[in-house]
Amino acid sequence: MFIGSFNINYHESVYVGLLVSREKSRKAKDTLTSSGAGIAEVLGSFANEKRLQLLVMMMDGPREFDQLQNASGLSKTAVANHLKRLLRTGVVQKLERGTYVLSEDGLNILSAIGSAYSVTQRRRQQEAARTARLYSRDPTPKEGRETDKFEVKNKAKWEPAYTSYVGTVTGILKSLGIKTEMPDVGGYTGYAFLVNVAKSATCASAPTCHTAFELFAKAVETSFGWKIGFNWDNESGSYPSGDSPTPDDLKRAKAYFELMKSTLTRTNRPIGLWGLVVPEYFIMNGYKGNHYLVSTMRECHNKPEEPLKYDSLQAPGGFSEIVFEKEIKPLKLERRDKQALQRAVRVIEGRYVMDGYIQGPKAFDTWAQQLKEGQENVLLYHGNSYVGACTHEGLEWAAQFLRGLSKRYKEQSQGDTLHNASKEYSKAAASMKEFTELFPFGFQGDFPKVKREKGAKLLESTKPHVESALTHIKEALRSWI
Repeated sequence: MFIGSFNINYHESVYVGLLVSREKSRKAKDTLTSSGAGIAEVLGSFANEKRLQLLVMMMDGPREFDQLQNASGLSKTAVANHLKRLLRTGVVQKLERGTYVLSEDGLNILSAIGSAYSVTQRRRQQEAARTARLYSRDPTPKEGRETDKFEVKNKAKWEPAYTSYVGTVTGILKSLGIKTEMPDVGGYTGYAFLVNVAKSATCASAPTCHTAFELFAKAVETSFGWKIGFNWDNESGSYPSGDSPTPDDLKRAKAYFELMKSTLTRTNRPIGLWGLVVPEYFIMNGYKGNHYLVSTMRECHNKPEEPLKYDSLQAPGGFSEIVFEKEIKPLKLERRDKQALQRAVRVIEGRYVMDGYIQGPKAFDTWAQQLKEGQENVLLYHGNSYVGACTHEGLEWAAQFLRGLSKRYKEQSQGDTLHNASKEYSKAAASMKEFTELFPFGFQGDFPKVKREKGAKLLESTKPHVESALTHIKEALRSWI
């Protein structure tokens, strides 16, 4: 996922790199497409452990047939058959009777395979080490285990939501004694009305790659009565800067941890933080030694909620926090509701879009087109399923929020139009529910063309309902007394 102008999801950063690589490798792609059978035959030459053994022996120079047989332990017939295939693909050349040598092409391909495999293994080891570090139960230095500890008086519990900002804010508001639910938070902030997709591919960055976070923070103040300190530190850059933290990364992570400790003890209220492993927003309720004490999505999946070590954040693009600074007087209810609808119109119309993204009803067209023309691969499936889950969730929230307003103002002129807007969002949500059943959330999934075409039709059928709802909301605002 993205926030600001930065990539915020490890998997999506890999995907963006993949897109760049594909662009640079267009000629290679053409060759792979037009010569698939020949390439498969050449690569098949290496796809056998015994043949690889013979090839590696020839990397140091020519080898006689008897040398290859004795070293490999194969029968004469087996060695002869392997060499016959290697000769046919041009990987090996015959110098003279009984003597064989790697061709230049064979040496280059074999070297490339060895190098690529080495890099892959190293990355797997780094990833395993990173995962072990993130989920280690107690990596806290002894000197800070018990003495350096603090927890807020009223701890917050993260509310289960694909849109983690709404889940985080709702959980913290409840801990502060505000009676609210996620449809209210999504509706009043405007997040429920956000539909956003990337132009180039349906990647999972879209639900957080927009410029509306300041708008959302202001809405929490006027609607719920809490002054919000929202910060996005993109000056310091991504954290971590690569596959694993650098010394500079660790230094910045430690400084940020100390800052959040100070902020937490000053306010004695939970803080919303960016950088859960996905990454997503989560709740900081305290600290112990070098660990954040948190509430995250783990609780929703019946997993133990373990402390997060200060260097375990995954926050490409920078650090971000939502601080509930002080209680203030919210707007009167009717004015609050009217402003919420005005925000909804601006969000639906796509006024908070970033370069490379599409917002509002027209986003459904772009998304549908991507499904029809996109390549079938795991990363595209993940982005598609996640954006689908967030969009369905938002449409449901919008329908519930508008339904509540229509009941509140049923005796006034805007009541009927808000009811109509709610019905349109309910229809849109029903279409998107089918979409999420077609593509359940996950990093991998079944993604054949026939399903993608069906998904595209569902997206296209969702668009007119959102457009109609927007018309009704505008009508309600015009008739507002």
